[in-house]
Parts: sequence; C-alpha cells; structure tokens
Amino acid sequence: MANKNPTEISLMKGITVKLSDEIVFTLGYFVHTEEKARDKSEYLYVGRVDKLADLQAEANDLNSDAKKLLKWTWQCLPKYASVVYDNDDLNSRGSRWLNSKIKKVVDWETFCKIVDGWKEQKNVFNANAKYVTEDYTCEDGTKIKNLKEAKDELLSRGGQYLIHKCTLKLNS
Repeated sequence: MANKNPTEISLMKGITVKLSDEIVFTLGYFVHTEEKARDKSEYLYVGRVDKLADLQAEANDLNSDAKKLLKWTWQCLPKYASVVYDNDDLNSRGSRWLNSKIKKVVDWETFCKIVDGWKEQKNVFNANAKYVTEDYTCEDGTKIKNLKEAKDELLSRGGQYLIHKCTLKLNS
C-alpha cells in the first residue's frame, strides 16, 4: 500500500531489546512508497539506543495534551513530516507504539532469535519475519557489520541512531 503523501513514512514492525539494566535498543522497519512515483520508494531499518527512562519519558511526552494531536516523527528521518503506524500518524499513536515496545522489551538472546525470524506463537522460524541485521551505518559514519554481534558496540552508542537502507529486488 502506498503512502498517502510524499511526506510520510510507514513503520511496519519493531522490537526493543535490553542491552543493560538502563539501556535499550529499538529497531524498526520503515517503508515509504508512492503509487505514482515508485522510484521515490525507500525501505529502511532504523535503530536507536536510549536509556529506558528516556524512552519512557519520550512516550509520555508524545501523549501530553500539548503534543498528542501533532504528527509523530523520528529524529533521524527529517525528510518525513510524519511516521504512520496502523493508519495513524499522531504522537498519541507513537506514544502507544513506544509504550508497547517498552512493555515487551526482550533479552539479547530472544532479540537474536526474533531478528532471525522466530515466531514464538507458532514456535517456528519464518523467513518473511526476518529483520536485516547486517551493514548498518551509525550517525558518525561508523559501520556495524552485524547487529547480532554488536551488543557492546550498541551499548556505547547511547542517544544515537543507526540506519540500514534496503534495495528492493525488482522483477526483470
């Protein structure tokens, strides 16, 4: 499904893992497609490292009376005026999404299984549920070869984002 306008990006799925008692890593898969301009489509995995308390404070702030009806954005995606999740792009929805990820935070071992496509409900691995875990670029240009082997590296990146841009395979 295409985005309604060129200034929005859709959040398709995400997961939050506890790196330490205070630090978490949230990884989301974002898609931007335009029905009449497919060449402007963009597919991204975006990760962010936060103190758990700061992430909770952000979720609370997004749902404040002054902000809950504003458009939800992600700091490292400045070209998009809003993030859409479940057909909603308001901060109140972003707050609910963040709170859900905080509530469902997983340990490192579980994170590594889930990004490999683990579906706990069915007790199987599903290739379609995999996340891209290789070749991420940090804000400062540092490359992370494999997220599943980078727990200590992620811990050292508090307050930072990292991105993996995907190229879609087109049928010839």
